[in-house]
Amino acid sequence: MTRRKQTKTGARRTRIISLRVNEDEVRELAGLAEQRGVTLSRFLIEAAKQAGDIDKARQDAEQGPVVRELQRIRTEIWRLVRSRKRAWWRR
Repeated sequence: MTRRKQTKTGARRTRIISLRVNEDEVRELAGLAEQRGVTLSRFLIEAAKQAGDIDKARQDAEQGPVVRELQRIRTEIWRLVRSRKRAWWRR
């Protein structure tokens, strides 16, 4: 069995990361990598990038313009209700 080349688009991989997994997880990860036709390292790197993209998308959705507008509307409703309660108590 020959070693696979450790470069992708000219960038040499110089760092090693150890990961503890059980036998079932190894088989599952290796199978998924094989299905995609990539090495286990490449599969894990791409999975980590996708996870980062998912987190960014979630953050964008939580802080997007629609959410800010809903927060503004909620604040305005709160102010209206509060001012109405004050007016009722002043009678």
